[in-house]
Amino acid sequence: MKANKNYILKAYQNYFFGDEGNGGLCQSVLNIPEEPLISLAETIKAAPKNSRIFFMGNGGSFDNACYCSATMMKAGVLSNVPAMETGYSGIAVEEGYELIYKKGLELSGLTKDDIIIGLSGSGNSENICRALNFALEKNATIYCFGGRDGGKMAKICGAQNSIIVNNEIMEAIEDLHLIVLRFLVQLIQDEKQTLEKQKSDFTTKLTSFFEKNNEDAFSCLVNSVLNTINEESRLFVLGHTVGANHFRADMMRGATNTIPIRGISAPELTTINSFQATANDDGLDFTLIKGLVKNNPTKNDFALLFSLPGAENMQRLCEDELRERGVSFIKIGDIPPSDKAIDLSFFKEFDIDFAITLLGHATSTVINGFLMNLWKIEPLELQQLEGLKKNRKLDKKATLNLENTLRKNGVLSEERMVTFCYGKTFSAIKPPDCKASRSFY
Repeated sequence: MKANKNYILKAYQNYFFGDEGNGGLCQSVLNIPEEPLISLAETIKAAPKNSRIFFMGNGGSFDNACYCSATMMKAGVLSNVPAMETGYSGIAVEEGYELIYKKGLELSGLTKDDIIIGLSGSGNSENICRALNFALEKNATIYCFGGRDGGKMAKICGAQNSIIVNNEIMEAIEDLHLIVLRFLVQLIQDEKQTLEKQKSDFTTKLTSFFEKNNEDAFSCLVNSVLNTINEESRLFVLGHTVGANHFRADMMRGATNTIPIRGISAPELTTINSFQATANDDGLDFTLIKGLVKNNPTKNDFALLFSLPGAENMQRLCEDELRERGVSFIKIGDIPPSDKAIDLSFFKEFDIDFAITLLGHATSTVINGFLMNLWKIEPLELQQLEGLKKNRKLDKKATLNLENTLRKNGVLSEERMVTFCYGKTFSAIKPPDCKASRSFY
């Protein structure tokens, strides 16, 4: 199971420079709405000193919310993600997932001086919408970063407070939200900075990144990850930043969305607890290597080694271990480009950690597009299934029962199998050269 190099390069090119709306990141950047973004910058600059900005999101948008909060803090603006300290799983189980951010804002003592920003690609995340409505009740200021038509979230915030990027691809929407955040920080810190110049600078950086990197490195990255899928081996993501964690999450979910296989196994090498314990007890250099060794990597696995300033010793220990064990890897970061290294230095002034997220999104989209074609994915138009009223997919037993029923009714051929994605039902055919076994989860 291997993708042609020309296909890979064309897919990356389409994600970065294709038609707006279906990837086409550059064109979407040029069309980021300016009035609500400038309005948000002015609101932040005029806010009282004790005001706080709360960012909220789910999945990839949660990572973006964390990134936004950390970036704002570095810029001298009080910021947080509500309920981070109390934990979402506890609130979700006890009170409902749709209430995690509303509860978080309550626990944070939300006031009218605070600013709440919801991040959602669809704009319909129930927990975001409930929190925004709660903030309105408290007379706090609300904004949103959205995509597509903005969904319910944009209606709550109003057009003047909604920064809706023009794209249909979830990964591109999330990239655009981080770009909006970087533009926002520049507007706050430098009154002479214009959005037009920021947009131009970013598209120039993106063009340089794509043109000056070795095309073999992109091919190596995609096909090595595809090999871990086919062989059911593992992908080790060796980085300590939000961007690295986001990259890992994109590989584990987005890259194989809709495909009825286990997908990519990318072990979490360190949690916040273990990171702090190891840094405190042994030293910061050992935080990643300890998790890597405990997972006992083999020659069948593949690794991404993120090369970032300040983490040189951390990376060196991991690289030495990978070489000793014969594990193939590719380097990503502020490094010279080669057939086994992807250079992100073009984004140094913008933010390399953002560039890691950007590359992860693009790679996830490239891989998923290849697999969707390979598995001949087709939508199944069915009436509302009973099991999809509570969740957005069926469990193994219910899926097999559904397949039997559809085959008896002549709706599903013997070679096709049912799969789900975002609450929608699809059918797929397993490719003859795919070794990966079927999975329902």
